[in-house]
Amino acid sequence: MGDDGGARERKVRFHGRVQFKTIRHVSDFSDEEIQEGWYRKKDFMRMSEEVSEIAQLVAQGKESHNGEELSIRGLEHLVEEDVADYRAEKMIASIDAVLDEQDEQRDEDINDPEIIAKLYTEIATPLLRE
Repeated sequence: MGDDGGARERKVRFHGRVQFKTIRHVSDFSDEEIQEGWYRKKDFMRMSEEVSEIAQLVAQGKESHNGEELSIRGLEHLVEEDVADYRAEKMIASIDAVLDEQDEQRDEDINDPEIIAKLYTEIATPLLRE
């Protein structure tokens, strides 16, 4: 707002030099390139250990570690045991529901990923609201 109480004029400007990068479609990647795009088990384990360490430090009331501010954003479910248990139960239930539906579709010679996605969404969506 300006001093006169009216709406301030807003402007958008773009840089004079535009850069872009062409991204190849996944079908143009070699099998090796696709494999390299995934985390390795040791990398995933390291990240999991770091997350667990941060959650423990926060649960102990620490606000920083090694000179860095700690944030629990996204880790609330690890800090609060009741929330963690609830989320784990929902996660297992969603996996079981998907696997059961896949088995049922396989038995009936059906392939309908939309039904599987809808089933998973019904179970997992409440977790997003928490």
